[in-house]
Amino acid sequence: MNVQQIKSLFTGRIDYQIRTPWLTEELREKDEEFNKPVKKFLIQELKDIGEEKILDIGSGIFADTYLPDSRIKQTVKTDFIEINQSCGQNIIKVSADNLSSVFDEESFGVVIMKQVYTHLENPIDALKEVNKVLKRQGLFILIDWERTESGLSKKQISEYVPEMVTDFNAEQMMKDFKDFGFEPVKKQILLRKAALDVPYEVLLTAVVGQKK
Repeated sequence: MNVQQIKSLFTGRIDYQIRTPWLTEELREKDEEFNKPVKKFLIQELKDIGEEKILDIGSGIFADTYLPDSRIKQTVKTDFIEINQSCGQNIIKVSADNLSSVFDEESFGVVIMKQVYTHLENPIDALKEVNKVLKRQGLFILIDWERTESGLSKKQISEYVPEMVTDFNAEQMMKDFKDFGFEPVKKQILLRKAALDVPYEVLLTAVVGQKK
């Protein structure tokens, strides 16, 4: 599935949620349950950032289910599709590989990219853009699905996590961070899920880097 198909799928999903509030509430409850470990992790990672502005890439309409409640007001939400304002969200339309066209360089103390990396056709460009808009010593928090050491293939992950375009490997990302101007800080598994029809797991893993 290419990016245009993903965009169409997400746009349709969000439009449907807006027009069917009873379904939206049900999906919100599921997201809240799913995102509990993510929210717990972000509360810990963001506890010492003070009033620094946060950029959340790929927010969707349920970003509040994973963003710490105390940080919502200082967070700028973005998505690569236009999200109808009738859903009550102030979300800026911009793609991850074009952030500096909208935001000033070194204007955020934290950048969060949750379940976006594996959707990107140009992940290298996106990482360069994150570096541009992040302040020196700022934190970059990347959270996404990865295959296990047991050999889970991209196709098998895609069966469990649809719309996967790019592989994500947390250990390799920690090594690659330096190439994009980040000092690796930590890696943490947030969630384990059994994949469909194979005896492996997929891991929702967070990696944290600090801009040099």
